[in-house]
Amino acid sequence: MNYTNEFIEEDITNYTVVQRPTREKRRKTSNKKVEKRAGIAFRLQDSLDRILVGVESKATTKGDDPYSIENCITLLRKLPGLEPYSPHFYLGIRLMAKPQYRETFIALSDDPNQQLGWLESFKLNDMNRL
Repeated sequence: MNYTNEFIEEDITNYTVVQRPTREKRRKTSNKKVEKRAGIAFRLQDSLDRILVGVESKATTKGDDPYSIENCITLLRKLPGLEPYSPHFYLGIRLMAKPQYRETFIALSDDPNQQLGWLESFKLNDMNRL
């Protein structure tokens, strides 16, 4: 900030230097504006915290979902009688894109023969409609 010097005579022998700003007026911030900004900052931080908790929660629960596509494809790969890279294998992958098919596939996981029979019940011609 720039200052100018002004001399004020108090006594004949004493002089006092007074510094004052070169600007005539300074902006004054009211307490209401400061409180409003603090409130906005608090709400913004609160919103960011909630978003972060949601993202962290989603990241941890994703691995726990038995109906996830990753889990179903892992089970498909382990299914006896289903050759990897076969048309029925890729049909199974296509089916796993829909939640209701994943749920059915997992529900049949007690008996791999039932899983395989269920997969084979879909015709390869149906693949384009899935």
